[in-house]
Amino acid sequence: MEQKEKELVIKDLCGRLPYGVVVQVNDAVRGSYDRRLVQVFCDRVSCSVNVFNPLKECICIDSVKPYLRPMSSMTDEEEDEYEIIIRSSLTTHIDWLNKNMFDYRGLIPKGLALEAEDGMYNN
Repeated sequence: MEQKEKELVIKDLCGRLPYGVVVQVNDAVRGSYDRRLVQVFCDRVSCSVNVFNPLKECICIDSVKPYLRPMSSMTDEEEDEYEIIIRSSLTTHIDWLNKNMFDYRGLIPKGLALEAEDGMYNN
């Protein structure tokens, strides 16, 4: 991952921290697995080991890809809500996109994020 890509992913993940973004971790030893992100550092992230365990693991940013929703996956209800939200402040608009895990930065087509499965963030 190039430095510009790392910076883009870090910016994106920081905005999603309050909303419980899930990332895929690619580990050379353990393979791929999913974790909920809990912290972001300069070049590393901290993920929860599991929901019942407060332990965290620190992972290099190169090894994670967030699960995001393509903008095209917006439901009719979300489109209606989005139309109202975009008339408000820019920060409210961006917060709404982050909360609903929409890929407004185009990370999925760049290979920096994965498409979230339907219902992944419904709980």
